[in-house]
Order: sequence, then structure tokens, then C-alpha cells
Amino acid sequence: MIAKAAGSPLATVPTLDAIAGRPELVRELPHQVLVDLAFTALRVQAALHLALAVAAPGPVPRADDDLLTVDQAAAILRIGKSTLEHGARTTYKSLRVEMPGRGLRFSRLAIQKWIQRHKAVS
Repeated sequence: MIAKAAGSPLATVPTLDAIAGRPELVRELPHQVLVDLAFTALRVQAALHLALAVAAPGPVPRADDDLLTVDQAAAILRIGKSTLEHGARTTYKSLRVEMPGRGLRFSRLAIQKWIQRHKAVS
């Protein structure tokens, strides 16, 4: 529970977590408190969506794997560096390894498997 709701039978305004657990709590809240909570929930939702979109996890590097730069990975894949960079969130997403603060990195093992799969299809 947080701040007091003026003119409300409730002594305090419930948190979003409390409302999620007991939705009936909103029935006793004044209109302005409902509006404020709704906008807070929207801001939280927008922040969560952004965080999920930006930090979509890639594979975790294995001990026996090499992390490759964009230049190294593009050379092995025989594609342009810009092609790999643009496709890093779509076509080549499964080859990425999340390494915060180290720039875009790719898994040598994942690239080798990807090449094998695409040779089999061709």
C-alpha cells in the first residue's frame, strides 16, 4: 500500500502488485486515483516492453565456444558486415551472444551449425 487516497474508504492507495492480487480493491478508489494508477500501469508496461525488445536474450556462450566480432562472423558467413549487423535481430539472431558492454558478438559454434543446416537445405 502507498499514499493515502483522499475521500476514499481505504486508508491508503493499493500498489499495482496489490491490485493484481486483489482486483476488487479498485472498486473503492476515487476516480482520480484510478486515473493516476492507470497511467502508472501504462508507464510500467511501456518500460517493460522496451526492456524486453531491447534486451532480448541470445544464447549464453559455452566454455568451448569462441565469441566472434561482426567482422569475423561476417567473413565466416561470407556476407557483408552491414548485412550481418542489420540481420542480427532477425535472420542471424540465433547466432548472437549477449555480452553487455562488449558490443555485438557471435558464437562460432552457432555459426558452424547454421552453415551446416543451410548446406543441407541447398
